[in-house]
Amino acid sequence: PSLEQIVPAPDGRKLYLKIDYYKETVDESTNTHAGIGYDGSVLWTMDVATGKYLDSLEVPVLERVEEHWGKRVQTEHVYSFVGASKGGKFFFSAPDSGGYALLVLESGSPEQRTGFIRVDDDELAFNAFHLSEDGILSALLASAYEAKVVWWRLEAGFGCGRRRLWR
Repeated sequence: PSLEQIVPAPDGRKLYLKIDYYKETVDESTNTHAGIGYDGSVLWTMDVATGKYLDSLEVPVLERVEEHWGKRVQTEHVYSFVGASKGGKFFFSAPDSGGYALLVLESGSPEQRTGFIRVDDDELAFNAFHLSEDGILSALLASAYEAKVVWWRLEAGFGCGRRRLWR
């Protein structure tokens, strides 16, 4: 297991811990140790007062088809934990061509929402994201020539465009 992120709950005395799990891989042809491979991710909910784990939520991977050396290959990408908003909604992101793929999971619900936010490739020299308790994602994006602060209102839906706050 590898701890990826710890985020405090915006509406209670809880912590959310995203843990990525890895397992040993074995080369079947030689039956020897071949390395370590990704095995899954779980978002754990911990009660701050007692230190006990209250709940867990399995985080799926982002599956996409990519071109490698002229062949189309199915790939899996691990989502990063961005944060939690009020009401038990959990936001995850993964870099994707032209921006970031988003995933929203809700506590106690099997439903998953996905979306995409556009970020120009030249704005990825540096980036730092923050999610407010109301579901507003803000980012500091830097290119070789400028820095921008932008935001997206994720709670209202993924169709909302980005707003530039500062340039």
